[in-house]
Amino acid sequence: MARGAVQSESEVCAALLETYDVNDCMNQLLLEHLDARAWRASPEGKNKREGRTVAGIFAHRHNIAGPG
Repeated sequence: MARGAVQSESEVCAALLETYDVNDCMNQLLLEHLDARAWRASPEGKNKREGRTVAGIFAHRHNIAGPG
């Protein structure tokens, strides 16, 4: 789409929904293939007070995004 072109509200909504769907599919793919040990592994080079585990990131994202 050319810069400055105007999109209808329904086009914007459709694009946002498609983007959310693709993002969700990628997240599900990553989670399905994640080694079980990785969920609680400490980030490399970080102590327990710095960084987050994969489980911590997943919980944070779930809490800020809310239920589907």
